[in-house]
Amino acid sequence: RRPPTCASRTVTAARATTCDKVAEDLNAASDRVGLLVVADGSARRSLKAPGYFDDRAEPYDSAIHQAIASGELAALRTLDPLLARELMASGWAALQVLAAAFRSYRPQTTVHYADAPFGVGYLVATIARSPAQSGDL
Repeated sequence: RRPPTCASRTVTAARATTCDKVAEDLNAASDRVGLLVVADGSARRSLKAPGYFDDRAEPYDSAIHQAIASGELAALRTLDPLLARELMASGWAALQVLAAAFRSYRPQTTVHYADAPFGVGYLVATIARSPAQSGDL
């Protein structure tokens, strides 16, 4: 039997709840937990992108960038899963786990790279709990 996952072709409230459960399990695992989140951004940022151009792709990726750069990871919870699917942004579920894992506080964040080579949104960041904070992750 496969473990529960919040990634699915069908987006439901149950999937978002499963993302929360994955984050809770991570937080309960240990006092110190490392989390590597790999979440595809949109794949429709240019005419030569894998999914061709869609003018909604850049604002979608910008919303992710802003949420991570500001440390306001709760904003990731507002990403539309159906829009993510239309934009070929298969990382929606991973971003929901990230937001849930850090829901108790605002982390320190550093964006190292954000661009869209080949029409695909990429963002590389470090997200860490502030030394003064305790609790989740």
